[in-house]
Amino acid sequence: MILSRQQVEHVVGLAISAPSVLNTQPWRFFAHGDVIDVYALPSRGLPAVDPTAREAYISCGAAVFNLRLAIGMLRRTPVVRLLPDAENVAHVANVRIGDSMTLTADERRLAQAIPRRRTSREPFSDEPVPDQIRNALSDAAHREGARLDFVPATRRDAVISAMHDADVAQRLNPRVVDEVERWTRYREESTSGIPMSALGPSPRRGDGTVRDFALGRTVPRRKTAEFGQQDLLAVLLTLEDDRTAWVRAGLALQRVLLTATVQEVSSGLLTSPLEVPALRDLLVDAAVTRGRPQALMRFGYGPEPPPTPRTSVDDVLRQSM
Repeated sequence: MILSRQQVEHVVGLAISAPSVLNTQPWRFFAHGDVIDVYALPSRGLPAVDPTAREAYISCGAAVFNLRLAIGMLRRTPVVRLLPDAENVAHVANVRIGDSMTLTADERRLAQAIPRRRTSREPFSDEPVPDQIRNALSDAAHREGARLDFVPATRRDAVISAMHDADVAQRLNPRVVDEVERWTRYREESTSGIPMSALGPSPRRGDGTVRDFALGRTVPRRKTAEFGQQDLLAVLLTLEDDRTAWVRAGLALQRVLLTATVQEVSSGLLTSPLEVPALRDLLVDAAVTRGRPQALMRFGYGPEPPPTPRTSVDDVLRQSM
């Protein structure tokens, strides 16, 4: 092994801090020789919410980005091949440990932000995100071959309407409801999913910029809150819409989220409009751009939310000497 067992465990531990749809953590890692292979885990798929596995590939791409940074922090070059096996679509990435290297100061800050990144379901203040930070978020997506377009004020209502139309459509779909409940209810002692304690407050009005994973049901002792109209909304887009594009979207998503963390900006994911095919294209019109939308995000300033649980490294990593 080029890296010691402890070093492999360390870099994989940082990789699995990535966000994933419903916190399913749909990844596995196999370390052998000078390579760490990343695989999507079909058993953690969401056939109702994510029938094409698009969001699962994005989740795995985010984990690969963390893995890249973590290897770089050990002063080794991560040489990444995406989807290296045409006959095994679950093989998301082959990451070879290359020669010595030094991360840039910006990359080190991103790596150091990995443990601090959180997905926020809390209301944000009315303080606007400065243009300088908006530009940094856009540049982060561009560096990974994607676009981050901010929703203009004239299209904001259309995006929020698409969010809530998607929520209604999903609440009326028994398969989606069953799947979401399986990953949110009774998860307090679980190492995956979203426990009720991490759902955040329920939006007081129907125009809040937050996804309610309670799907409208009452949760005991859950607070309600106003979700302001100043949240900065952004659409992450790629030119293509295949597995490679989805993994690259995950790389871009994680670079954007870590950039926000470095800048002390809170971020949240609003994925429901992308899970309803009839509504996904509305996000292209809303962003006044071209491409295939892969993520809808909100940015602003708010309290630090609690971390969601993580599966142990021992459960997701296999090493072969």
